[in-house]
Amino acid sequence: MKRITKTITFFLTLLLFTQSAALTVQAKGENKKPDPHFKDKATYVERSRVPYYGNNAVVDTYIADGMFYSVDIVTQDVVDIHPEEMSYQVDATYNEDQLRGMAETMVTDFLGDKVKLDKLLFLVVTKLEKTYFFKWEDVSKKIDTGIYPFVQVGFSRNGDFLNFTNTLPFGKELVFSSSSVRRARTIPHTHNFIGPFTQIYANGGAYWAPAWAWSYATGGYFGTPPIPAGCSGTFCSKYYYTTASVNPSVYGKWTPNSNTKTRASAYIPAQNATATVQYEIGIPGSNPIYTLVDQLSWTGWKLITPSTITNGISYVKLWNIGFNGTGSSGAKVGWDELWVYNP
Repeated sequence: MKRITKTITFFLTLLLFTQSAALTVQAKGENKKPDPHFKDKATYVERSRVPYYGNNAVVDTYIADGMFYSVDIVTQDVVDIHPEEMSYQVDATYNEDQLRGMAETMVTDFLGDKVKLDKLLFLVVTKLEKTYFFKWEDVSKKIDTGIYPFVQVGFSRNGDFLNFTNTLPFGKELVFSSSSVRRARTIPHTHNFIGPFTQIYANGGAYWAPAWAWSYATGGYFGTPPIPAGCSGTFCSKYYYTTASVNPSVYGKWTPNSNTKTRASAYIPAQNATATVQYEIGIPGSNPIYTLVDQLSWTGWKLITPSTITNGISYVKLWNIGFNGTGSSGAKVGWDELWVYNP
């Protein structure tokens, strides 16, 4: 059984579930499931910009029964769901086909007839055959970062819900012409943007400093253009990993450009990222803050700051030290891109 408990009491935006590790006993079936009728009982949290899904991606975030829901302000589609407290078991209760059926049902419950899964490209990622992420991509569109929009649902093999991500509303139609025009997406003028800072820092190059006997693997988030800020050459298509252990302690450190009023998200690779890890976020003139992330329960962008950092973020550091009570024996720590942005 795996249990990750949130340590930050004030949650602010999409893809955040800041966590602390703990091991407890939980009865099968106790894990909460998302409720398609959450708005009937939800408390409003905030409106924020999420530039990793598009230049005009803005969401309203709610909380209901210990579950966070983020909704696209243009289409009113649910684009993110995750528990306030992540708790799951990994007993082999369901097979992959059964879990896929559960994922398909959840997509239908929340998106209805807007999404035809049989028209999308299906992919599945499994981590140690303990967690599964079912993904459907719309290859006829792209979002502003250059990837195909998708909907993804994560479950443990015990059938416990992990997370739901839907970037389909942020996709722009591809027009195959000499001008390569895309359909514009507009949003209501109701959001007061803090500022224009949004930069991605890839491994390698001037913004990245490793200290380890490292291994690398191709297939990082930015395997294709556009080239993110801070990226240099072939490093754009690599992510790094090593075994989770206390000794030797090795780390990777991202140092972003000067920024204020920002948040940070880390990309959790689909492979070689299965340990519970701690990110250290440096803040000018203040003590660093620490965020625990269970990489086994996530793949994709993961918010790692508990709120907007007024003074900005001076660095983010990730060690290979495990925090799940066993030193993450047999697990791996994955390093991939870091995103710093104004919400």
